Amino acid sequence: MRLWYAVLILFMLGVNSLYNFAIIVSIHTPSTYLIEFEKLKTDLKYSFSIYLQEFNTSISRELEDMDLIFDSSFSAAISLTILRIASDYQIPYLCWWDCPLSQNDILFRIYANCDEISKKLNSVIEFLNWTNSAVFYDDSLCSNNMLQNLKYKEKIYAPSNMPTHTSSIISRFVKTSGIKTWILITEADSSAEIQSELIANNMMREGVGILAGPYSSPGVNYDGILKLSYKGQEYSDSKSQLIFQTLKSLLNNVNQVMEKNKIHDIYSALVSIFHLHIPSDELALFNIQNSTIIQIQETKINTTTVYDINAIKWIGGSNNPPSNSKTKINFSLSAGITNNSITAQIGNQIMMNGVYIGAEDINNETNRLPGFEFRFQDIPCYTSSAKIDTSCYDNYSDNFGLFHISPHSEAYSILLYNYLTQFDLNLFGTSDGLIMEDKNDYPRYISTGIPYKYEVNALLQVIKLMGFNSIAVVRSNSSSAIEWSNWAIEDAKNYKISILNNISNNILNISASGSIINGDSIIENIVNSLSRIVIAAVPETTLLEMFSKFIDLGLEAGDIYTATKSLKIEIITNISNPNFNKTKDMISGTFIIGSAFFQGEVGKRTEKTFMNRFQSYTRRTCDYYDAFMLGANAIEILINSGKDYEKSTNIMREARKVKFQGCNGIIKVIDYTNLRESEMYIMNQIMYKNNSYIIPEVAYYYPTGSTVFQIVEELVWTPSGLPSSIRINNWPCPFKPSHLKIFNEGRTIVWIICSIISLFTVINTIFIWKKFWTNDIKTLTEKQEISFQDSVLLSTVLIELFQVASMGPDIENLSGFMKSITSSVSYNIDDFVVLTNGIFWYVLLSMMLCSAYWVLLCIVWLFNLHKRFYNFFIFRFLGWSITNIMPIQGNLMFIPIISTLLDVFLCDKSLSDSFSDSVLDKDCFQKCWNSKHLSYAIPSGLFIFMYQPLAVYFRPIWQEYLPLLHIKTHPKFLMIKSVYQILLILLNKTLKRYDDYVHSIVFAILIFIYVLVLQYVKAFNYDRLNMWQRIGNIAVLWLALICIGLKLSTEKVYVWIIILLIGLAMLIIIGFLLQKKKYPSLLYRVEQKSIEKIIRWMIGSEESKDVFKSISYAIDENEIDSNNRFISGSH
Repeated sequence: MRLWYAVLILFMLGVNSLYNFAIIVSIHTPSTYLIEFEKLKTDLKYSFSIYLQEFNTSISRELEDMDLIFDSSFSAAISLTILRIASDYQIPYLCWWDCPLSQNDILFRIYANCDEISKKLNSVIEFLNWTNSAVFYDDSLCSNNMLQNLKYKEKIYAPSNMPTHTSSIISRFVKTSGIKTWILITEADSSAEIQSELIANNMMREGVGILAGPYSSPGVNYDGILKLSYKGQEYSDSKSQLIFQTLKSLLNNVNQVMEKNKIHDIYSALVSIFHLHIPSDELALFNIQNSTIIQIQETKINTTTVYDINAIKWIGGSNNPPSNSKTKINFSLSAGITNNSITAQIGNQIMMNGVYIGAEDINNETNRLPGFEFRFQDIPCYTSSAKIDTSCYDNYSDNFGLFHISPHSEAYSILLYNYLTQFDLNLFGTSDGLIMEDKNDYPRYISTGIPYKYEVNALLQVIKLMGFNSIAVVRSNSSSAIEWSNWAIEDAKNYKISILNNISNNILNISASGSIINGDSIIENIVNSLSRIVIAAVPETTLLEMFSKFIDLGLEAGDIYTATKSLKIEIITNISNPNFNKTKDMISGTFIIGSAFFQGEVGKRTEKTFMNRFQSYTRRTCDYYDAFMLGANAIEILINSGKDYEKSTNIMREARKVKFQGCNGIIKVIDYTNLRESEMYIMNQIMYKNNSYIIPEVAYYYPTGSTVFQIVEELVWTPSGLPSSIRINNWPCPFKPSHLKIFNEGRTIVWIICSIISLFTVINTIFIWKKFWTNDIKTLTEKQEISFQDSVLLSTVLIELFQVASMGPDIENLSGFMKSITSSVSYNIDDFVVLTNGIFWYVLLSMMLCSAYWVLLCIVWLFNLHKRFYNFFIFRFLGWSITNIMPIQGNLMFIPIISTLLDVFLCDKSLSDSFSDSVLDKDCFQKCWNSKHLSYAIPSGLFIFMYQPLAVYFRPIWQEYLPLLHIKTHPKFLMIKSVYQILLILLNKTLKRYDDYVHSIVFAILIFIYVLVLQYVKAFNYDRLNMWQRIGNIAVLWLALICIGLKLSTEKVYVWIIILLIGLAMLIIIGFLLQKKKYPSLLYRVEQKSIEKIIRWMIGSEESKDVFKSISYAIDENEIDSNNRFISGSH
């Protein structure tokens, strides 16, 4: 409908009413046209008639009286008829559209000459330097004529009333052609449709320019557009207004000419105004700025027209002309740094360097997307990986591009994805997780990062391909490490790789700094599993500490190899790390499997660019290069195929299909997923070459290649090549003995403990002696029947000699048999059994039980509980133990108990210079001074301080209250022997371990002093036993001297053995001679008691007179019940 006809009438205000004006319009003129005419008819100064019908001869008579005819019927046939009528009646004929081609003088075309418009347009285009423009044309007035005269690159047919065609043309061609300057020579209706479609297709933005011709300009009103219009017509916003403004201007000029020249001839006035056309110098260049139309001043320099270009505001508010600009393809990043102190944000920005370089590459590549430029919009809204600041993103919502790139974790990406979908955006990233893998769940998401699960799968494949059929798996307590290792465990089962360690207890609790907290049992389990390959999902600092603990447990370089989750060589080879020097040899051979990055020509070139430009980068920088290129290649395909590249579904569809050479090699999204697969995985292994650590590529794994596994550099294995899957370990300890070293601080602790025990023994012994045992004993002068207690005492004396000998110089080289005898009676069973894997603790526990039982017997004895509760079997048994067991525990077991309890403090060797690495001498599996060790050490110390003084005190008591014990020990000797034995034990635990030669000399001196003491202090009331006691100690002294001689001499061992045997034989002979002449026997034996009766007496079913019947009982019947009394009193 032609609404403009109604508007045309409005512009006829002010025309002289003396003249009649005929307006010919189409019968399709809308009713609003007539309504507006009726409203304004009274104000018109021209009387006029409107003919709302197709013109025919029936109304020709009505035109006869007209002074002026205006034809806007837009009908060529009617125009010819009107021309004939106007010619016949000599009425001036004004024509607007489809005017007759006749050169009749009565015909006035009220539009400018098409050639003149073309000339003016060309002058503007030439000044603007628009050499790469597209022209929109239609079938309207002058359009084809101007098309022939304009300079342009492309022409686009865009007729009015065909919006679907116009939209398709714009979205399929104009939008993707890269042309930034457009010239409109269509009619106003067409130009309005074109402007609408350009806005709808997001093309009215910075960097583009639009120049509308005189008949197009009423249809455009967007800020930044240039309009070529007749002065006074620049505000016309429709064709009707344009026609009316033209007609009104013409009629006003007619009035002015007629008044000025005092003529009343309209025809003459029209001829004088413009000779058959409107002069082109009335055309001017206008610019729409903030909805206001501004005329751009022009100046003639010779034949060239120069415009004030600085006064022009271009589309998008830019001051820069679009002649050299490109179409901006905006994409957005949520990687902006909001806090420079947050390392994660700086890391995100470093990764985004890959995007920046990718955009530069595609923008600068010759003949690639000419006329387009990718431009990123940085959105600084990242604050936390746990949540997104939606209010911040809302503030930057206008900055969202055609797709969005996020450098964050999968958790953050999920949150961001849910937010961005409301903006019809696609999200690109490099998330290494699997939650967003399914495109059905996340159809607007794609990741170019290889998930860790894929890399773990490749790692297990490579381990299998290298011939390893078993592994161990350890992980830290972080959720990502646990997930990573779970994938490894799952893949190991799928590939039939055995896991040797305990996977139900393989999580290391680590601190924020990476230190292991209470993880010794887990490390020991790995070592004991004998696995050669360990998959460790731990940080680098934790890995170094693991190596340190492996070394503590006896492993060396080549014994074990670790495959880990992350391996930054600058961290693992950091010399400031306290574990580095210790573990530097074991570091070599550590390997990692990762997807390929910086591959091929593109990858190498990009890596070089990153290094030159930023000096630092990560593998994720390469991933984000590819993430951008994935979107950019999809858009490029859409542009080249003439499709709408700004439609999100189009971008995502092409991104899933595109395949290109990227920074990481060939990039292609896996069908039906949001992820890509790496065409190659790289095995890197740490090596030490040329005095530095390197981590070169040693092998390639191709999941889908014809060559699956390719070794490109010799791998770091054992000197004999690829090791076996399982280590062979025959060490008695979880570490090689050579790894142990003297721990001086531990020695100091041992000396301090021994000194405290020595001082405590001397003080309490002197106190007990002075307080309780200063009395003497009666010498045995008459023969006595030897009793069971006498036999125990005699055996104790003999065994004690061997115990003392065992604490002297090492006699193993002299006589292994003698060494075994002395060790056995001193309870030194580690000469028979290797005290590993906890055996020592059973030995220690037996000594602690003996000590506890001794303390119990002392309590029972002190409080006469065995007598007070005689009717109870347990107390009768305790009474029997006091009589028969206490002498064994108090004398025979004195040295073994003290010696074994003291062993728990022997921590004078260590794997390092730390107390925590010191190892117990009797159990190399036990670290010292930890909670387990202290749980034994503290009770052992308490038992020493309880057992020793009680033994000193109760030794004399025991012999005082045994009526059948005839051999008595002098209390003074018992006190001296206690101190003497303690000294020997302590020297055996200290000096003998540190300097055996010095200890041998000190031991010999002590024995010599002890022998001298025995000359002046009678040990027993039985002289024969005193004599043998002295001879026995002289024999021990002789043995010590032989051992010292053996150390100093080069003579054969058998020579010293002969000398030893000669000396011992001489001592035995001398002893027998002395006892025959000076020391007669005062003890005799009778028939042996029945063991069965003794047992029956113990359980109360046999009388003692039947068990212990002897001559002594026959002589003195008062002693018949002596054993039944279970000790008749207490001290």
